[in-house]
Amino acid sequence: MDGFKRPVRKPSPTTPQPAPTQPTLAQLPRPVVSASRPPSSVGAPVRQKASPAPSRKSLKWLWLVAASFIVATAGASYAWYHEQLKPVDASDDRRVSVVIEQGSSSVQIARTLKSAHLIRDEFAFTLYIKLTRSELKAGSCRFAPRQSVQEIVDTLQKGCNDFKVITFYPGETLTASTFRPSGRDVTSQLIKYGFSREQITATLEASRKGPLFAGKPAGSSLEGYVFGETYYVPTDASPETVLSTAFDELYSQLQSNKLIDKYTARGLTLYQAITLASIVQRELGCSNKTTEASLKTCQENQRRIAQVFYRRLELGMTLGSDVTFIYGADKLGIPPSVDVDSPYNTRIHAGLPPGPIASPGLGALKAVADPAQGDDLFFLAGDDGVIYFAKTQSEHEANIQTHCQKLCSTL
Repeated sequence: MDGFKRPVRKPSPTTPQPAPTQPTLAQLPRPVVSASRPPSSVGAPVRQKASPAPSRKSLKWLWLVAASFIVATAGASYAWYHEQLKPVDASDDRRVSVVIEQGSSSVQIARTLKSAHLIRDEFAFTLYIKLTRSELKAGSCRFAPRQSVQEIVDTLQKGCNDFKVITFYPGETLTASTFRPSGRDVTSQLIKYGFSREQITATLEASRKGPLFAGKPAGSSLEGYVFGETYYVPTDASPETVLSTAFDELYSQLQSNKLIDKYTARGLTLYQAITLASIVQRELGCSNKTTEASLKTCQENQRRIAQVFYRRLELGMTLGSDVTFIYGADKLGIPPSVDVDSPYNTRIHAGLPPGPIASPGLGALKAVADPAQGDDLFFLAGDDGVIYFAKTQSEHEANIQTHCQKLCSTL
């Protein structure tokens, strides 16, 4: 409660309001209907105003730009294509040997020619073959970088037989083994390419002169001197020409890698070095290695094998190499055994054998020139294909028991 009094207001008299009346149907307002457009319904989409159609002038301009682009692209492609058909080097008359194998596709032929630097582009070459509907023949051909694609294709359509391809293999011998023929010996390869056995024998027995044969004992064979490589020789080449090419390649490899001086520094004549390298090669060949890593490992093992042989020679021990008595037995025409009576048996004879026992590869020749560091005295090839080295007899015997139950029991 507060201390003020408020006057009491009296209600004012109200005037009664008339009751609302319901309008009649005639009194309701009528909607105005437009004659120009129908009424829009609720929620109908709002239509956008249509864009004006491009003018003929704009369309003509667009077609002109597109046509110009197509013509320019076609012209550039045509110019590029004809540029690729030109000679790789119009001033280079040097002949390059290539072999087109039977059944080769145009793509394979293009790849062969490109790898020999005889064409500019593989795709352009195959396109030319397709457009001209050329049918190429297999053969052995000599081309020059100065020749155009058209000249090369014209020759391949006629077919060519410009040279023979002869391959000699590292680790192989001059003649076939009596008990383990591989079919890849030098004589068999020469016979395969059309030479008679009489021609081959006469060539192999001919005397040789020159720096490559310096120090080679009189009357000794050419075993070890036929360098393993693929050679391209004229179709009318004689066995003398073929073998001379292989001898020249061996001497070229020795010279370019400065191996002869390294052999001399180690107290070996060239003949002795080739002999030792041939043993390393037969103990472990690397030509079947397909990856860079496996080849590197193999070549390093060749260097370790060379170190073992050098160490044993230094200590006056026998080389103890099984591949030498196998070669000696084969020359005698008898089955191999560890006690075969042969000067090639380094199980019982100290020092190097009388001469090479096979053709050494470049890796083996390098291994003898630059052996690994170490003092290993033994090695073996395990049943798992791994080469195991040992410094002592007991370690070597343990390796035999652990890693060489099959291979080490075959002889």
